[in-house]
Amino acid sequence: MMWRQAMPAGEGEMLLQRKKIQTENFRWRLIIATALLNLLAYGLVAWTLHQSRQHYHERAEMASQNIAKLLEQNIADTIEKIEMNLHAVVDEVARQRAAGRVDNAALTAFLKRLHSRSSGMSSMRLVNAAGIITHGTGKTLVTEADVTDRTYFQFLRNHADAGTYVSGPVQGRTSGEWILIFSRRIANSDGSFDGVVNGTIELSQLKWLFSAVNVGERGSISLRNEALGVIARYPEIAVGANPSSLRSQLPELVQFAREGRHSGTFIATSSIDGVERVISVRKIGSFPLYLVVGLAPKDYFVRWWHSVAYSVVALVLFSVVTIYMSWMLYRGWRERMLLIARLERNERTFRSLAEMSSDWFWEQDEKFRFIDVSDDIARKFGTSPESFRGKTRWDIGIDKSEEDWIAHRVQLDAHQSLHDFEYCFIDDQGKQRCISVSGEPVFDDEGKFVGYHGVGKDLTEKKQYEERIRQMAQYDSLTGLPNRALFYDRLKQAISTARRESSEFALLYLDLDKFKPVNDRHGHGAGDQLLQMVALRIRGLLRESDTVARLGGDEFAVLLPVIGKHADAEDVAQKIIEAVTAPYALDGIDEEIRIGVSVGIALYPQDSAQSDSLVKAADAAMYKSKPAGNCYCFYDGQTNCAVSPAPDEQAINN
Repeated sequence: MMWRQAMPAGEGEMLLQRKKIQTENFRWRLIIATALLNLLAYGLVAWTLHQSRQHYHERAEMASQNIAKLLEQNIADTIEKIEMNLHAVVDEVARQRAAGRVDNAALTAFLKRLHSRSSGMSSMRLVNAAGIITHGTGKTLVTEADVTDRTYFQFLRNHADAGTYVSGPVQGRTSGEWILIFSRRIANSDGSFDGVVNGTIELSQLKWLFSAVNVGERGSISLRNEALGVIARYPEIAVGANPSSLRSQLPELVQFAREGRHSGTFIATSSIDGVERVISVRKIGSFPLYLVVGLAPKDYFVRWWHSVAYSVVALVLFSVVTIYMSWMLYRGWRERMLLIARLERNERTFRSLAEMSSDWFWEQDEKFRFIDVSDDIARKFGTSPESFRGKTRWDIGIDKSEEDWIAHRVQLDAHQSLHDFEYCFIDDQGKQRCISVSGEPVFDDEGKFVGYHGVGKDLTEKKQYEERIRQMAQYDSLTGLPNRALFYDRLKQAISTARRESSEFALLYLDLDKFKPVNDRHGHGAGDQLLQMVALRIRGLLRESDTVARLGGDEFAVLLPVIGKHADAEDVAQKIIEAVTAPYALDGIDEEIRIGVSVGIALYPQDSAQSDSLVKAADAAMYKSKPAGNCYCFYDGQTNCAVSPAPDEQAINN
């Protein structure tokens, strides 16, 4: 509300009298409004803090779930690699036995290769049917050690159909480290027991992995076995020799394991250290292992309590400020009433005129921020007028450069009129809208500049139509690539740049081989799809600065405006040949489709310094490459063809 007009004396006296009558009522309304505003603020802050607390809790749940998921994937990947290694050893033993004998040296080398590829595995052991370790890897390998007392050996010896058996934690007899053992049965050709192969994970490695994750001062991470006994935990708790002597007494965790669920989240108080936590549990793949991650409310609510303290201080300041502002508002009441009355009258006049002449009208303050936009813009675009308020035109415009906006601001700072100024913005639905605005500066009764007001028109459909015309004129409708006209324009730009910078560039002329048989046999629909796929493959090989264009039919051109050496053009040509000659799978055609491509290369300025003759040079070089098929040639006065490995000729003919 900003423009000013002279007011008749009688109307001014009437407004003054109305102001005197309303002043006392306004004072009481202001007191009540201030009190209600403060009550509303206190209630809103209380509700916000409650919502914030719930948000912190939900974030903690999500964080615990994400941590559990990441750790579960890490551990599951390690275990799966170990399981693959165990399968590989079983197969290798069977292979050597089928060959006539078991080569101990080769078997040991095989174990070492597998171990070197599994970073999470601490050792591998091969145990014969008598329970004696015969081969192995790891820093504490002791061959001929007896493991017949180990649970995994006894179980696999007695269960011919057993898969991977998980046992532990057990303490290594030589290393003294607590380990988790994964074992598989080795059988003779008749199915009888012939030994065991196992891989191990040191619990210290799991604890190191857990310690690298930030779960807060009171958080915890643990790996548990099928009986919910602790295998590894961070932070550690001294409970004696075997970590699995710690067993969960949480009903929720026991129920989770009993129901055979894969993941879950709940709140519970730990039976180990008495700390309440948000707990997320995930089963490790198909193995009888569970990962438990807990985050403590005393950790993740710390920032929330800080927010409570800040909110209390802010509320006190808010009360002081609102009381002061109410007093200031009351003091200026008489002057503002007169000003508002005048502006309301002028606004009604302006709105009536604007609605008759344009799509919508707008108003800006002295800092060029929108203070009002008519509701017509909502009917036109579905965009709320509120989305404009408080913003400048350059805050929402997306299609102008910084220099354009600087020039526009210079015009506004000079308080000049606007005539059909065009710009685009994104509406509330995420669509780009283009508009044209015109406006006039507004001054008050004393000649002080107070802003702008004006009208706007929708140019979106006009701009879209212009863009469609430009697209149709410069791009191939089938492949979406630049057409011949746009290609020649970019070629001329490349020549101009290269001439100015004394640089080189390369032009590649491509012609598809065996395309016509595909088009004749399978129809134009298949031919069109094949051309689209060829265009997509070539475009995927090039840099953003490069250009690939369709010149017509099955002919393409590639412009490489920046090359360091001639070999760069050769590399691109070779990659194009490899990409184009790879098999294609077309819709509705069961067989693989194969085609070839011939490439001619011309260099600027060696072969020509003019656009037309440079294209002819590349075309001539392409025809030199035709007889060999699937190769590229430079235009250098002689046939100098570097042949790419061609696809099977019969496959191309087919």
